[in-house]
Amino acid sequence: MFKSGSDRFVLINELVTYLNQPNLSYQDLTRYLTLKTFSDCSAHAVYIMLPDKDATLELLDSFGQTQEEKTGWRTIPLSHDVPATDAVREDRTVWLADRDDWAENYPHLLQYPDSGRVQTLINTPLTTAGAPIGLLGVMTSEICRSTPEDRSFLDIVAGLVSLHISRNQNAMNHLEERGAYFTKRRSEEHTSELQSR
Repeated sequence: MFKSGSDRFVLINELVTYLNQPNLSYQDLTRYLTLKTFSDCSAHAVYIMLPDKDATLELLDSFGQTQEEKTGWRTIPLSHDVPATDAVREDRTVWLADRDDWAENYPHLLQYPDSGRVQTLINTPLTTAGAPIGLLGVMTSEICRSTPEDRSFLDIVAGLVSLHISRNQNAMNHLEERGAYFTKRRSEEHTSELQSR
């Protein structure tokens, strides 16, 4: 159960402030989400995954997962029937509040390493302009049943994280395009210099 009422607004405002820091790494972000934003529901790990061109989800970064979990969850084929892929494919939050249901609902999940401390597994899509850009996952060490208020809070957090990732990707694309432009321009100048000799 996430914090209630005004406490949620405080957490959201603090997250907005945190996301505006320059040079914020994804490791820092997942640490903050684990230790601050989702601390009330006994979160012990948060991860962010992005889809790639090979029809897989790739781990962008995480905090709190064991090394074995990080390695085992590094890539997940979108064809696997696990909560993460359902969240992205179906654009919905998958909230498993009781690990006893995992084997029945998601048999592929048993193939992935698990430290045994995960009681609740939450996967929610990250979207920009209605298109999926990734996934936010939360692992808790206590059973955390969802309420409409919890899902609303999670949606707001996911929206802020989506915006942050989208903004960073746009900045990187702009720098790459700018770098390509200057490289092309310098190459043209060099060719011009050679021709004038």
